[in-house]
Amino acid sequence: MFCPECGKTLLENTTVCPTCGATVPNIPPEESAGAAGPASTPSYTPPPPSYTPPPPAGSFVNDTQPGAASYGGPPANAATEVIKTMKTYFMVSAITNGILALIWLALTLLLGVSTMGCGCALGVIPILNIVVLVFDIMSISKLGAPPSPSNYGSIRIAAILDMVSILTGSIIALVMGILNYQNLGRNEVKQYFNAQ
Repeated sequence: MFCPECGKTLLENTTVCPTCGATVPNIPPEESAGAAGPASTPSYTPPPPSYTPPPPAGSFVNDTQPGAASYGGPPANAATEVIKTMKTYFMVSAITNGILALIWLALTLLLGVSTMGCGCALGVIPILNIVVLVFDIMSISKLGAPPSPSNYGSIRIAAILDMVSILTGSIIALVMGILNYQNLGRNEVKQYFNAQ
């Protein structure tokens, strides 16, 4: 037996539909047994299961594999963390060398004026700081660029120049250069720069 309004199945001898509250006419049991529910009753069909394609041959499934990106995504997590650290070290070195360049320029001008130009020979020192500063800034931008072996080479030169800047009294840049040089020797970083 079905409700004439909402189509819900009802128990025999029900006079009011408990779902919609409609009055149900009294139909003999033999007529209601052969009657079908309304044709407009919707049926639920579950969606098909989703399908994930297998990874292409030769690619790493796990994103933690060093120097690899799965499905063309970002570089591996280990290399990404090291590169973020290297950017920070190059920023610290750039700030240090920029401040030292200004200090040495001021000293050069002061000594140049007080010694009638003889102190201008110290002008070589801030030039080294400025060169290292430029290489540090270029390395920061190359660490954010797509990886390539040429970028790896220039970043390595910048790390060496940071170590050489100890000649100008930049101990902080020396430490940052050593740390960056060590990071460049890590396998995941080498694989990352040679990946593409």
